[in-house]
Amino acid sequence: MCEKEQVTVQIPLEVLKANYDRRGYFCRHRWHYQRYKGQRQASRLAWEALEAELARYCLPGRYSSFESFTNKRSDWVKRRVG
Repeated sequence: MCEKEQVTVQIPLEVLKANYDRRGYFCRHRWHYQRYKGQRQASRLAWEALEAELARYCLPGRYSSFESFTNKRSDWVKRRVG
């Protein structure tokens, strides 16, 4: 018989929230955006960094493309503003 190993993985709470909650995702995107602020296509770079961060922890990406992300974010902002 094989012994089963247990592994503990520590995932930052902000990354988990980005995985299961739209608001958490947008907040984490904003955090990454601050790193690229002032650069051309900062929002796209932040989206790519966030998707890579999720993949690093073996979590599925939330949006399949940058365009999908911007459309959903735009809808979310419109609903929040009223």
